[in-house]
Amino acid sequence: MSPLLGDRAGKGRPILGRTRRVVLYAAVTLAFLLFQTSAVYALGLDSFRPDLVLVLVVYLGLKEHSIGGALGAFLIGYLLDTFSGSPVGTNALAMSIVFLFCYLASRRLWTDSVVSATLVVFLGCVLKSSVLAAVLGWGSAAGSPWVLASPVLTDWLWATVLAPVLFELIDRVRRRLGTTE
Repeated sequence: MSPLLGDRAGKGRPILGRTRRVVLYAAVTLAFLLFQTSAVYALGLDSFRPDLVLVLVVYLGLKEHSIGGALGAFLIGYLLDTFSGSPVGTNALAMSIVFLFCYLASRRLWTDSVVSATLVVFLGCVLKSSVLAAVLGWGSAAGSPWVLASPVLTDWLWATVLAPVLFELIDRVRRRLGTTE
């Protein structure tokens, strides 16, 4: 038995499969971060700003029930803080809370259907925005929380619409790489 390939009887998780999954999530995170923080503005698509990174964190919360999934959500939030220039730790906190919410929802509710997964993405958007608003005090800075409502709702809508497509894409790549359980 090779320690790299794991047990052939199917006991335990093969190291190679976990490594492939980590590399997949890292590549998807980098692609989503670059699109979300740079490409949207470079292409002049200011009204099309879906929170793709949040969709990935929701996916992790629904599919990766391990400390690795929680650590991944935190690191994704930390990278988003770094890429976007927001105060360090704000998105890391928000993404960790969203991951926890999605993890708990997937343990209690049926989240394998497209409708329920899409609903969880929408609720994740609301939760992330609420955490960021509480931490950063958006309402007090702008005079009214409704000043930011239109762009935030547009971002929620795009993330919710794209979530089923992105979930299916990630699932297909995972199956092709042989990293599903």
